[in-house]
Amino acid sequence: MVNTQPSLEYWRSLYSSALRFRDQASWRWMDDSELFAVQNPRTGEMGYCCIMGALGTFFALAVYLGPEGLDSYITVRDCDEDGDDTYDATLDQKCLMVSFLDKSSQSKKDLDMVKALGLKLRGANAWPLFRSHLPGYHPWHLTADEADFLTLALDQSVEMAARVKAQPNLLETEGDGRMLVRIPGEAGGEISWKDEWITPELPAEGPLVSMPDEVSLKRMRSSLPSKPMTWEVDLFYLPSPVKEGDRPYYPTTLFCVDSASGFVFGIELMGPEERAEAPIKLCQFFEKAGFLPTQLAVIKEEILEMLSPLAQDLGLKVRRVKRWKKLDKAKLSLFETFKQRGIGF
Repeated sequence: MVNTQPSLEYWRSLYSSALRFRDQASWRWMDDSELFAVQNPRTGEMGYCCIMGALGTFFALAVYLGPEGLDSYITVRDCDEDGDDTYDATLDQKCLMVSFLDKSSQSKKDLDMVKALGLKLRGANAWPLFRSHLPGYHPWHLTADEADFLTLALDQSVEMAARVKAQPNLLETEGDGRMLVRIPGEAGGEISWKDEWITPELPAEGPLVSMPDEVSLKRMRSSLPSKPMTWEVDLFYLPSPVKEGDRPYYPTTLFCVDSASGFVFGIELMGPEERAEAPIKLCQFFEKAGFLPTQLAVIKEEILEMLSPLAQDLGLKVRRVKRWKKLDKAKLSLFETFKQRGIGF
């Protein structure tokens, strides 16, 4: 039932667990650095639980899913709050989240469910909002499987928070990288839980990359002259989602600008599953321009890692810079163009 909608009983259980978590208000004694994990009884996947609200501004439970989810938590945690990376990192999260907001945060679908369940919600930060976050996609309504796991994670979070309140050092380790995980078992036909200390798994180093084939690389090396020019290259999400299919997504944009003149040599919009194809798309920019620049300038570490193999194959230099000379201005112009055209859903 991967894409099935939760039944009314699923929603009843989920709201009940969420309101119990809200009323416990465990953010009064826990912060978002105190992670623990809950293993999904159906799939075995780890959900890394993060309780938010210690600063008194945003109250939520996020359950980061698997190695990719944990990595996305670390990326957001380590971001410069004022930098562009924070926006992209937020959109790259892989988690289930319940946040506690005002009534104005609810969609018609959310409000209809509250009414169907006969719930009486009042006041600020009182309304649970349930959303699924996947890299590159707009936060969306839960499937039945997601609602089921989030309910379990909420119940375990209430229990774990109560234990931490009684034993503040419960989640601390001796620097060995392990984490407390709630492991499901079965007793009398019901799920039982036990503690284990496990070293979390992280994804393989480096971004996934699709490279041009050797024939294409050889053709470019032999047919495209080199020009003493630096292209500023960035990969970012557009600020407005588009809807193709059931779930809206934020187009990933590959953007290339001449560092001297500000001339835009390439714009390519890609779906969430196409991000790895950025080196191939960049080569299409080279072929359209009819030459190879001598150097690529990037800011983000991810793009440096993604483009370094291609640069080596084509005899280019790629270096990381602290700020753009021309790309920022061109990017703002691009955003304004999309805004004027009303691109989004």
